[in-house]
Amino acid sequence: MIGEYIHPSALLCTNTATNYKKFTKRKELLLHETVNERQKQRVKKGIYHIQHVKNSHSRLKGWMERFQGVATKYLDKLPLLVPLA
Repeated sequence: MIGEYIHPSALLCTNTATNYKKFTKRKELLLHETVNERQKQRVKKGIYHIQHVKNSHSRLKGWMERFQGVATKYLDKLPLLVPLA
């Protein structure tokens, strides 16, 4: 799980979903900033935002659409690294 790779002193910047609050507490992370998109907040304190992650997720999702319907037996032939640039 990704939690094994996050150092306790790292800053976690997320949306306001409650699962991130629980994750932060469970992993004993000291720094957690939330961006409330429901209130149209895109940037917090002038520096905290999640737009890079949202953009990467959107591009990955678009790239994967071409594989819709790929048979399970061909999954090992898909590339391991997805070009995001």
